[in-house]
Amino acid sequence: MRTPRLLYILLNSPFGFADWLNKPINEITRDMVLARRKQFTGGTDNKMRVLRLLMNYAIALKAIEENPVDVLRDGSLWAKPTRRKRMIPSDNIKDWYNSVLLLDNEQAKVYLLLLLHIGLRDQDVRYLEWKDISFKNDCFIARDTKNRSDFTAYIAPQIKPYIRALHDKTGSGQYVFPSGNVDGVMDVPRKPIAQVCKQTGITFSSHDLKRTFLTIGEAAMIPFSLLKALANHTTDGDVTGGYINPEENTLRQATFKIADTIQQLTTPDIENIVTIKRNSSNKD
Repeated sequence: MRTPRLLYILLNSPFGFADWLNKPINEITRDMVLARRKQFTGGTDNKMRVLRLLMNYAIALKAIEENPVDVLRDGSLWAKPTRRKRMIPSDNIKDWYNSVLLLDNEQAKVYLLLLLHIGLRDQDVRYLEWKDISFKNDCFIARDTKNRSDFTAYIAPQIKPYIRALHDKTGSGQYVFPSGNVDGVMDVPRKPIAQVCKQTGITFSSHDLKRTFLTIGEAAMIPFSLLKALANHTTDGDVTGGYINPEENTLRQATFKIADTIQQLTTPDIENIVTIKRNSSNKD
């Protein structure tokens, strides 16, 4: 069987397999994959991932029965992924925070503040719906998260006013962060992020804020098992962790403690920002 059209187009891209275009797909062997891998001098794993994807597509088309790229798995030849460690250092968090507060884009501002104070993934925040936010109970529910469950996160007093202000603007709709695109939810606000990066000299991504949240949590002496729970990380592979089930108030107080630490690190220095202190008698 000749190479299907989609495979033809992709193999013809600059990934190093163009000379295989006229080969029947079932003639691409494990030995050929190994030999081609040795020829690459850079981006080897990425190129091989593209080939693996194409071959999986060919399997779906019933053009081949097995993926020749599996030879890399069987031979333990994939490079071990390097865990990214980038975050916002505590010495820079004040500049970052004040720059975010000055953003004209209210949705981007609240989005970034939530990521820093909640520690969830980008999509768990961007796809929030107003019906899942409770100002009375200072919490919200992130639906269908990465581990295929709903997750309750807690809203610290420091960011509650910003969420309320955004509610005045977008609260009549379904989503907290609406957009006119296909799914109705704003994309990652890359321009506001670039604006903060340029103004502060701090390079960051949405996921870096999750690392920052957890690092600040560690500095605030939050136990590791509790940090995992706050970040919605599973404990299935941790025997002891599987027995720990933090209660609602424990999670809430841990979230608030991290927010207090963030406040200490960022102490706003612009006139229209007021330091917010928690009052247990305030039910709003």
